[in-house]
Formats: sequence, structure tokens, C-alpha cells
Amino acid sequence: LEGYTPESAALQELQPELADRWIQSRLQRVIDAVRQALEAYAFNEAAHVLYHFVWHELCDWYIELVKLRLEGRVEEKETARQVLFRVLETTFRLLHPFMPFVTEELWQHLPHTGESIMIAPYPEKEAAWVDQQAEQEMQFLQAVITGIRNIRGEMNLAPSQKITALINAPSPASRTLLQNHASYISHLALVESLSIGEGIAKPPSAATAVVGEVEIYVPLAGLIDFAAEERRLRKELARVEKDRQASGAKLANTQFLSRAPAEVITKEREKYQQLEQKYQKLVAALQRLAELQ
Repeated sequence: LEGYTPESAALQELQPELADRWIQSRLQRVIDAVRQALEAYAFNEAAHVLYHFVWHELCDWYIELVKLRLEGRVEEKETARQVLFRVLETTFRLLHPFMPFVTEELWQHLPHTGESIMIAPYPEKEAAWVDQQAEQEMQFLQAVITGIRNIRGEMNLAPSQKITALINAPSPASRTLLQNHASYISHLALVESLSIGEGIAKPPSAATAVVGEVEIYVPLAGLIDFAAEERRLRKELARVEKDRQASGAKLANTQFLSRAPAEVITKEREKYQQLEQKYQKLVAALQRLAELQ
């Protein structure tokens, strides 16, 4: 946003796309939730709402999506910059009571009115920007993207590996939504080839994710060495099982339980639970791998 001057045209005239309408709507809900929490002196709740919005919605999703548009056509660029400016400036004012010095410094680098963020008005909800449909559509797209990302993680595919994704969308509504925003999926899930349609059959050796009525297939032939991946998983499973048994034996030892400080016992129990969860995930990963071969 360096050198950016806010446009005088109304944002609606710039034809914001789905991601723009979604982040604006989410921002209004966050403003409402934060103000309610502050009025109830629930400062921890207000901070939690802001933390989730900044990291898990603004940074993880919107800023990643808007990067491409900032280098795109003039119309796309101007809309993206105006929405990003509006959301950042409002967010800094929301955050100011919790992070006064950082937000002051950041706010001073944005176009603004007044000498300090301290005397800028605290944000108020603008009901006109609440868009339930945009939130629902974006939530669906996020679930599809997350499904593909989960397959990447479960199959140990590096982010640099380009993949093919096939999406079977039976209903015209979901199919149209996916097709209209295929760029979101390709960009955020690092998909090189994306096919969206009706009646798409599952290819051989393909991992599957399901989002409502939609089925997502990611063919893995040529992407992973099934035998090598099985060896890797079994080796990791053996290591985790050894650690799990050692931790379980310690927790079954009455002398340890009677002599060790309470915080040490609590820490050991947490360690065992983490090992148990990891063990179950590795077993499930081996089962999925066997089904793919």
C-alpha cells in the first residue's frame, strides 16, 4: 500500500469480488463482537476474537488471495487496494487498546486523518456490509481448499509439488461457485491442473476429501513412492510406539506417581496423550496408503 491514496469512489462502485465482500462482512461481525466484549469487561474474549480474525481470516486467507490482484488489471488492483486499506485501517483501530504502540506506528504508515490513532474514533459496526451469503460461499470454498491441503499434509507432499485436483460437484449451485472461483483453489491449494464438473469418477490411486456433497480427488500416481512412504510411516510408527510404551510404563509406576511433583505427572500425562494421538494418526495414514495402492 506504499504511496496509496484512498479512492473517492464508493467501494460498491468498484465491484468487490467474493473475497472482498467476505472480509468486509467478517470485519463487521468482529467489530460487533469486540465492542460487546469490551462493554462487558471481557477483555480476554475481545483479544481472542481479534487474534482469530487477524491471523486466521485476514492473514491466512484474504491477504493471500489479494496478492495476485495487487499485480493484476487496474480495476482489480484498485478494488483490492481499497478493500485492503479499509480493513487494515479499521483493524488497527480495533487493536489499539490492546497494542497501542505497534498500532500507532502501523497506522501512521497508512493514509489517515488526524495526528494519532489515539484520538481516532473506535470502529462501529456498519450493518450494510454484513453479507451472509458471501460468508457461506467463502466458508464452502475454504473447506474445499483445506481438504486439498490436508491431502498434501497426510501424503507428505512438499508445497513445491504441483498437483492435479478433480472436483465432483453434483449440484449446479456448488459447481458454479467452484468454477467461478477456481483461481482461489488453484492459488491457495497450489493446484496446477483443476477440473470441476458433474459425474467425475475417482481416478486410480487417488486420495479423497469430502465437503458436503462435493468429492475432491487428488491423483497420487507419480507423486509419491508408495513403498518408500510406507517404510517411512512404519519407521515413525515404531519410534512413537516405543516412546508411548515408555511413557505409559512411567504412568503405571506407583512409585513415580507417589513421589513425582504434580506438575511433572501432569506433563507426563500430556506427553502420553500427544503420543497416543500421533500413534492413531500414523495408523490411519498407513490404512489410507494401503487403500490407495
